[in-house]
Amino acid sequence: MGLVEYPDGRAGGAERVELSQQVASAIAAAINDSIKRTIPLNVKLWGAEHIAEYLNRTVSQTRQAILCLPDFPRPYRLPVANGTKRAHPLYKAIEVIEWVEKYRDNGELPKSRSRKPCLTSSPE
Repeated sequence: MGLVEYPDGRAGGAERVELSQQVASAIAAAINDSIKRTIPLNVKLWGAEHIAEYLNRTVSQTRQAILCLPDFPRPYRLPVANGTKRAHPLYKAIEVIEWVEKYRDNGELPKSRSRKPCLTSSPE
């Protein structure tokens, strides 16, 4: 493409380049804003929903049969503003992944374990 010529005879190529740079900057900013920042697994906290997704289970199955196992990682319970209730339990993602990895099938039958009581309803 050639330069844009205005009726007064001046060339508009520099304006077109500046506009292209503005468009490119806007596109780059939009892409940057849309990229989800990832939190490293060694510090990321997962709720029951994330754990269920990772284990390919329903949230209900996860709460009733997985989170209550005696060797499942202990949760974090963060305080909430009103002080009377605690937030839903959160689990360190890396600890959950390590817990799953120790159950990789090695051909042996699992040993019987006692279970801690499971919650039948969602924790408050």
